[in-house]
Amino acid sequence: MIREGALSPHFYTDPDWFTVERERLARGTWQFFGLTDELAADGDWLQKTVLGTDIFVQNFDGNLRGYRNVCSHRGFPLRQGDKGNGAVQCGFHGWVYDREGVPTGIPRNAELFQLDREGQKGLALSAVRVETVGRFVFVTLSAGSAPVRDYLDAYAALFSAVSGQMGEAFFHDVSPTRANWKLCVEITLDDYHPQVLHPTTLGAGEPLKPFQCYYRRDGIHSCLLKRRDADWTFESYWSDLGAGLVDRTGYKIHHVFPNVLLSFMKDWVILSRYEPEGPGTTRVETTQCAWSDEVPTRETTRALTEESKTFLEQDRGAVQALHGMLEQKTRADTLGALEERIVWFHDSYRRIMGLMDGR
Repeated sequence: MIREGALSPHFYTDPDWFTVERERLARGTWQFFGLTDELAADGDWLQKTVLGTDIFVQNFDGNLRGYRNVCSHRGFPLRQGDKGNGAVQCGFHGWVYDREGVPTGIPRNAELFQLDREGQKGLALSAVRVETVGRFVFVTLSAGSAPVRDYLDAYAALFSAVSGQMGEAFFHDVSPTRANWKLCVEITLDDYHPQVLHPTTLGAGEPLKPFQCYYRRDGIHSCLLKRRDADWTFESYWSDLGAGLVDRTGYKIHHVFPNVLLSFMKDWVILSRYEPEGPGTTRVETTQCAWSDEVPTRETTRALTEESKTFLEQDRGAVQALHGMLEQKTRADTLGALEERIVWFHDSYRRIMGLMDGR
């Protein structure tokens, strides 16, 4: 059966639309930022770009707080690098900020600025909402967003349960990709391509049959749970997650709109984040962990890492080729039964973008 509803190329290539898109995503979504593992000690910080805004999240005496990465004095980036530890001090003129984002340490303040406490408070950094689900850290650029657990809905239990059983990361990759972020997401929602594109890794063996794919849609999120047989319904899967139990059998991949994937099998957990940098550029960040009670040998870790590098490079080549052909397309995509989650993704995209006319 052919699924209709694919987005037109305009939404992948137009620079003006890309600006609108990021603004609307910033108003309506929570974004995965990192793991609490990297923010465990007082003073630990992570810095990332989220929908065009540079943000850092820092541990202040056990509390995570987020701020826009811009000094209130002259706009210098406060955090330069991906992560670190230390006080919030500008590397340009030395302004120091406290946990509330207030510049309490201004060199030669009495001589040059004469800022009292209220004046300093008026120059506080722009705060960013930070919330956690288990070990997963999320941020939103919208002060009016509902709590992240409400946004995740059923997936909050998923992240909580996986947090309790996920081990340390053994593979981390950041890959600049010359393709629109939606193409990078869509290839992970496409269960039709693995045998051709990944013949030695994800696509090894018999082709995936439609009856094996148990697709579920939860609001703007969706998942694939690979069936053991045609009658398997996963009725207990979500209630088990609520009890902290994770069924690791088979292959499971969960898409949290707009740009995060959590997938796992018996040997590993993979977390993927797709950061839109431009209409045709995406920062793809992948973290792979073992399960805490199944610590892999060095040889197994090496093999899993090489396998991940292989399929990530294959995906990158495919989406870059797809992006290069967008302006030559003369018709919408023809999507089949193993690509249904792409249709759902496009529906969710239209909803968040406010595209009620179905373009």
